[in-house]
Amino acid sequence: MDFRLFPIQFLRLCGLCLFALSSISIAQTPIQSDGSAQQILQEMSRAMRALNYRGTLALFRNDRLNTMLFYHAADGGQEQERLLSLNSPLLEAIRTPSLVKCYYLDTKKVVVDHRPSRRSFLMDLPESFAESVNVYDFILSKPEIVARLPALVINVKPKDGFRYARKIWVSRDNFLPLRFELFDDHGRVLEQLVFTELQVVDSLPLIEIPIEKNQVQHIHQLEFLDFDQAAFVLHEIPLGFKKVSFTKQHLHGADKLVDHLLLSDGFSSVSIYLEENDNKPASKASPSYRTVGAVGFYTDRLKNYQLTVMGEVPVKTLKYIAQKIHLRKQVGTVAETTFGDP
Repeated sequence: MDFRLFPIQFLRLCGLCLFALSSISIAQTPIQSDGSAQQILQEMSRAMRALNYRGTLALFRNDRLNTMLFYHAADGGQEQERLLSLNSPLLEAIRTPSLVKCYYLDTKKVVVDHRPSRRSFLMDLPESFAESVNVYDFILSKPEIVARLPALVINVKPKDGFRYARKIWVSRDNFLPLRFELFDDHGRVLEQLVFTELQVVDSLPLIEIPIEKNQVQHIHQLEFLDFDQAAFVLHEIPLGFKKVSFTKQHLHGADKLVDHLLLSDGFSSVSIYLEENDNKPASKASPSYRTVGAVGFYTDRLKNYQLTVMGEVPVKTLKYIAQKIHLRKQVGTVAETTFGDP
């Protein structure tokens, strides 16, 4: 399966997931810096949407270091994020609640994703932290200084081995994120984001990326379907993960539809793709696993289908989910078939 044009890969470039969150306005009375770690993160989530701010950030992802300008504008109920890379690959990306535009400055190509997403370019956060406490511990550490600003430090530690740990530095003054780190299950840093300078301003203009006279690729909104229309069933998922959406979509120019189920625990997301290869049963092949930065890919075969489970989680999680997937019973069959069966 060719992952180059996967929608999730496009969105990971911009730091997004594939599902939307409801809009949240900032609290009238900010939580004080002596609040709990969970309260501070909730306030950070609100501040990220409601304030006007700009800054320079360094982003380490997929073994690459990129420096970017970041802008967030909130004007009359409208919200817009803008990323502008300062080195190769040159990219300008704009996110609103209704679409994402990515403009590649060297090729003049514009990619317009019409699927709504309120997820920030900066990091993935749950809509509410109330359920996250079942699978994560939120621990306040000793305050530090980031970009010459006082920061509250929060460790987000998983209670099991199905997800990665995180560390978030939050501005003590305005609750905006100043730094973020994602760790693998051995404690190594997989992703890192840090603002070298950050300013809150009264207002910022809303920017448009021109698409006239440019090569434009559109990714259109897909219809969300009931999961019972999938060619597979998922009997069990790790605690904390929920089914977010199910779609059937065309990938990498193929005529055949590919089933896509998105799972999330608020911080971490996992995508399941089931693709029919041809009309003949595929030869048995051993499962395979590979990583691209923080994103893992686990693939397996069953008859004439290929299964791909991918996400920013440990391989243990991808394998566990894959082994709980069966082909859905068809008329005339005796039983479901499990991935990994001969």
